[in-house]
Amino acid sequence: MLGVASAAGRVAGTVIGVVLAGLLFVAWPTWSSGPARQALARLMDAQRAYVHAVLDSLVEGVPAREDDLRRLGRRVRLAWTKAASTVARSLAEPAPRRIDAHQSQGLLTALREISRGSSRVTARAAGRPTSCSWCSWTRWSPPPTRPRGCLGLRSVSSSS
Repeated sequence: MLGVASAAGRVAGTVIGVVLAGLLFVAWPTWSSGPARQALARLMDAQRAYVHAVLDSLVEGVPAREDDLRRLGRRVRLAWTKAASTVARSLAEPAPRRIDAHQSQGLLTALREISRGSSRVTARAAGRPTSCSWCSWTRWSPPPTRPRGCLGLRSVSSSS
């Protein structure tokens, strides 16, 4: 008999806890628009650091350290994944509480394109082939159609 009373008490306590948690959530919900904005800001910071490292190496004429670029690139990818998931969670909330879909999706797309372009610049500076055929044409051959996301870093022969 003692075991049944103890189990009934635990069930009653669990039910009371669930009801209180549900009431607190309804009375004081946590919306994702604030964290989505913070995640987008962290993504912009990570992207800025990566682009800064890439452009500094080009301006100074010294190749960037591979481990630094790898670390910064990993930071950008992680921040992009977190921002995309947080924005998606916010967009699933009621309209008055969600983040602006046009701005947030536009920012995510623009930052992804900047990241891809920075990777292409890094590959070109390191002498690695890029996947963009438009960037590899010379002034002696007609340029192919420029693909979406191409920065237009065309190689020009030294006799120009």
